[in-house]
Amino acid sequence: MKHFNSFLQSEDVHFREQSTRASKNLRASFRRSGEVVDVVKEQLNMVFKGEKKITNTEDFKGALKTVPFSKIQEQRLKSLEKDSQPIIQLRKKLKPELQDLVNHQRLTILEAGEVFNVPKSNKRLKTLFCRLSSNHKTLHYGYDIVTPDNTCPTIDELPEKLNVHDIEGIILWRDMKKNKPKNWDSPLGFSLEYNQSTAMDAATKTLDFISQTVEVFSYWTDGINVLRKKDACNESAQQHLSMLLDMEIKIRQLDILDIEGLSLPDHPPSIPPLPDNFNFHYNFN
Repeated sequence: MKHFNSFLQSEDVHFREQSTRASKNLRASFRRSGEVVDVVKEQLNMVFKGEKKITNTEDFKGALKTVPFSKIQEQRLKSLEKDSQPIIQLRKKLKPELQDLVNHQRLTILEAGEVFNVPKSNKRLKTLFCRLSSNHKTLHYGYDIVTPDNTCPTIDELPEKLNVHDIEGIILWRDMKKNKPKNWDSPLGFSLEYNQSTAMDAATKTLDFISQTVEVFSYWTDGINVLRKKDACNESAQQHLSMLLDMEIKIRQLDILDIEGLSLPDHPPSIPPLPDNFNFHYNFN
């Protein structure tokens, strides 16, 4: 019983220390003491529910260091964002603008150009270099292009071109289940369907690409979709969009949890009525 009481006294000291530290981190006043206790409670819950078993005071101290107050505040902010209608509406408002930013970044990558492998069925050719024109109207490409110092070839050095408006679709080889050509065996391969003829019965052709990395495959297939008036939607694009949204929300809420007496409303404020007239007059004299 003596050891148990000693342990309780020790933990009481630690609780007081954590409360004092939380007050300083949260810059809390006396009126926010309840919030400080809530934060410390969350920290203790995370410690005791963690994977590491707490058997002594040293384990407890070590576990506390793995759960900083910044992490708890971040989780509280995420919970606040999830439940707050103003934040939900703000995310919806910001999303189109940030989606356009992701789309533009994909087109910038296409402008820089990339080297692709060629399907094995074409034994004469090994590589394909392709890049998008700055006006986003033409894909310029060439096979087995060699440049001095292994630099990226300029558009003028690429003999072939494909107008964006001639592209009828994009085929991802990995998604094809039936009637799949034997040479389309790479999961990083894709083909552009195009028709450069004005004749109604002209056959559709394909321009075939094999990406050398998953990242290139993701960026280029997204970029082609953007050229076709669609949004970048691959997993990496969704991650980038989510990251940008989170950053923008945080920037607009800097220290919002630390402002005395401030809390987010559950519903957006009402829009005031329009004035009776718009006959405003300014006297600059």
